[in-house]
Amino acid sequence: MEFVGLDEVEAQLDSHPFVFLYLGHVFNWEWVSTIPMWTKREATHGAQLYRPLNNAAFDRLFKHLRTRFGAENISKYDAFRRIMRLKAEGVPTIIGFISDQAPRVQNIHDWTTFLNQDTPVFTGTERIGKKVDAAIYYVDMERVKRGYYRATFRLMSDDVRSVPDYELTNRYMNLLEQTIRRQPAGWLWSHRRWKHRRQPTAQI
Repeated sequence: MEFVGLDEVEAQLDSHPFVFLYLGHVFNWEWVSTIPMWTKREATHGAQLYRPLNNAAFDRLFKHLRTRFGAENISKYDAFRRIMRLKAEGVPTIIGFISDQAPRVQNIHDWTTFLNQDTPVFTGTERIGKKVDAAIYYVDMERVKRGYYRATFRLMSDDVRSVPDYELTNRYMNLLEQTIRRQPAGWLWSHRRWKHRRQPTAQI
């Protein structure tokens, strides 16, 4: 696994309490949990958001697999509280957000065009990022050859509070689409990404 631009990501922690990483279910996205092994900056904490599994045994197994290299698993249901706690404790943290799944209907705040489909999107990454002044990157995953992968960190914004609402989310979806179109077989197509349909606006 090759990480391109990780030094730049770490340097952001000199002026920002967090770096948020936008990810998709592309190739072996679980490699991001190994970032604490590769960082050179002392006291850098790594974490990733996850959705707890209903099966307790499988949940324990996946938590073990994702934390064995030093990263913390943060439940998506406790994400904001935990991130605010890390900020209060002054812990510089790099956090991965896999944001390409379908949000629940009650959590839909924005729609975009993704792979030629009208698509609801998660907006939590940028909304939390603005509250904690995080620098935000997109992780561009690609397969170099069999068994070899590259993750390139692409800066989206290091001044997120100046970016209009939902612009970062839409930009993330555009970057993810470019990644998918480059190597379509690498994305997790089995997820029901388009199970929600936008409700027509009532005419008065």
